[in-house]
Amino acid sequence: MKQSVDQLRILQKLAVMKPETKALLDKRVRHFLNDLIPVEILPFLSYLTEEDKQQIKCDETNYGPSRATQTLVNRLVKKDDMAFDEFVRALRKTGCDHVAMLLDPQYTGI
Repeated sequence: MKQSVDQLRILQKLAVMKPETKALLDKRVRHFLNDLIPVEILPFLSYLTEEDKQQIKCDETNYGPSRATQTLVNRLVKKDDMAFDEFVRALRKTGCDHVAMLLDPQYTGI
């Protein structure tokens, strides 16, 4: 079991988000920066490491949800597109459908 967890972490480090997905997040984060409470969606984000999650929780406690959201996005763009898809699903599961909609590349309502 430990070996498979280590192998998964190595694969996650090698994975890269597509430039267009990263650009979408970078462009639209300012539109939802104040709309999330990141600690509510962390349980649904398996692609983040425990260290990532601890930093996000710490930022939310010490600096507020906007800073924590920025930290979450900064960590997310270092992952792959599957992590982005998981993030969008987590948004929907936690009632942040409007943010999930903003992250649809076809959405033009901004």
